[in-house]
Amino acid sequence: MSTIKRTMFLTSSLRSKKITAVKIKLPDDGDLTNSVYTYIIDEKSNEIVKITAQNTLIDQVQYNEWLIADLNFSGLSKADLKNEVSELTKNYSVTDFSPPSPEDLAPIAENTLAPRLTGDFYTGEKFNLENYKGKPVILDFWYIACYPCQKSIPQLSKLAKKYQNRIHVIGANATDASDIGKAKIPAFIKRTKMDYPIVFVSREAVKEFRVSAFPTLYLIDKNGMVRKSLVGFSEDAEPVLDATIEKMLME
Repeated sequence: MSTIKRTMFLTSSLRSKKITAVKIKLPDDGDLTNSVYTYIIDEKSNEIVKITAQNTLIDQVQYNEWLIADLNFSGLSKADLKNEVSELTKNYSVTDFSPPSPEDLAPIAENTLAPRLTGDFYTGEKFNLENYKGKPVILDFWYIACYPCQKSIPQLSKLAKKYQNRIHVIGANATDASDIGKAKIPAFIKRTKMDYPIVFVSREAVKEFRVSAFPTLYLIDKNGMVRKSLVGFSEDAEPVLDATIEKMLME
């Protein structure tokens, strides 16, 4: 766990309330820098009314904010609470939460035919995975703000260059297909040196490919069969993919 690097106490006002702001700066941790948590405290009630968290991940600023209002501790009886919850939930179905099982989170099993996949290349052309049979395909499910995805890009770009014209490497993205997302692509490619094509796909396709975390990589053989899947970033992914590609190219 990171130790607190610096704490500052500032006094100000917020909506006519006298407040104290407690700023906690954490030490930099690799690519994660400038991490600051701010707690806004109402001096009259000693209640936290706002929390903010900000950090820089490589060159992307991440920010979260929570506003806390109408705090009331032990202000309701159990009967009143039950009635209030019943009123709020009467138009909705309520089920107990159960965490997903390992089977629910598992990617597509190896030696299984890959689902159909269509989309649009970032450059505008239509994409259909069916048209890529005949050569192995590395299918990379990723999105711009995903730090582990960024870490895996150099590995995949290296493989794309090594096996140029012998395999296809495709970056499948279902998150950044909006005009705002697309506007960020040129700077992202320049920064990460992403050296393989980007395809915008549907969120339904992400579900069909059983993507539960990013990045998720599938190595698909020339016949469209899934031969290897990797979930998340690993320094060891490149040699694993490399060995599998070599094996498939010999078949």
